[in-house]
Order: sequence, then structure tokens, then C-alpha cells
Amino acid sequence: YAGNPVDESALCAQKRFSKASLAWLAIVLAGSGTVLAATVIPGKDERIVVEFPAAVYEVQRHQMRGYLSPLNTILAHLAQGQHAQAAEVAERELGMSATGKFKGTGLGPGSHMPEGMKRIDDSMHEAGTRLAQEIKAGTEKSAYAALQRVTNACVACHTVYRARAKP
Repeated sequence: YAGNPVDESALCAQKRFSKASLAWLAIVLAGSGTVLAATVIPGKDERIVVEFPAAVYEVQRHQMRGYLSPLNTILAHLAQGQHAQAAEVAERELGMSATGKFKGTGLGPGSHMPEGMKRIDDSMHEAGTRLAQEIKAGTEKSAYAALQRVTNACVACHTVYRARAKP
């Protein structure tokens, strides 16, 4: 964030880890209850580049952007006490029910993802299903913990990977 001091010791420690080790750490933490935070440092983008065929890249971008609206809708339903609607959106749009929409078409991003990215993607959808279950159970604290696991996966993936279309 602009104006925040940069922790030089953290930068030095970060440089000691390979991209691969950071990717696996992100995978482990994405599925845990650990809060992930990303610090954006101006300069060279050190994330792992994942190239997708152009049509697949467009599908992948559309899906990533498409996850923001359901998150907002879930929060709105929770704020209004509409738990059944929040749970339904969580499962349909973020949970395991949201996977495989492009299976067999050649446009599915999952078949083009490296293993680490795919595992983070799977953890996000598993967390989405867990979110729906926790909302249905009516335990607010557990529902918010499950929601945090969904966003952990987002933070982990976008911290480690950068998608782009193949030239």
C-alpha cells in the first residue's frame, strides 16, 4: 500500500526462498485457517508466470473476476440475515458445484494450470463448499472462518502466480 513503510528484513527473507517453495507454502496456507496477507512491492514482478492459450486465458480471467460478485452477494445476504440465499450462492458460484463447467471443451483453465496453482484452485472450491455448509449450520463464527479460507486461496494464488495469454 502506498505510504506504508517497506520491511527490508522481510524483503531479504523473501529473496531466500525459491518461487517453487513460496508456491508450496502458499498451497499449504491457503487451506489452513492462517490469515494470508500480501505485500505489493513496487518493481519487478517475481510471480510465476502461467501461460494459457488465448481462448483459455479469457475464460480464466472471466472466472476470476466472476468470483468477486458472489463474494459481495454472500456478504450482503449475511448482513441481511438471508442465510439460505448466502449458502446457495456460496455453493453454486464458489463451491465444488462451480467446477468443471468447461470440462471436455478444451477451454477449461484447470488442465493448463501447474500443479501448485491447481491445488490452490481446488482448495478455494472446497472452501466455498465448506462456507455453504457453515452458513447452513448457522454458526456465524465458523461461517466467517470458512469465508476467510476462500479469500486465503485467492490471496495465495494471486501472490504466487501471474496468468497471461500465450503470445
